[in-house]
Amino acid sequence: MFAPYACGSGIPEIKTILSGFIIRGYLGKWTFLIKSVSIMLAVAAGLCLGKEGPMVHMACCTGNILAYLVINGIVGLKVYCTLTVFLF
Repeated sequence: MFAPYACGSGIPEIKTILSGFIIRGYLGKWTFLIKSVSIMLAVAAGLCLGKEGPMVHMACCTGNILAYLVINGIVGLKVYCTLTVFLF
């Protein structure tokens, strides 16, 4: 299984991460990819589901991925961040 953390809305886990607990891989690229594709397919199929929770989870994944790229210099910037909550 590529992204076991892609199930559910993600809001309780995001609150847990914001309180300081580290969940490895929860905000990774595979979770973002699987969750975004599955939300698109579910909405296209006409399923009745709440999209707000998964969108918050995907936004946090996007922020984590961008922060990882900036900190590791792939974007070209050397920025040292004191927030280590969203690092891989």
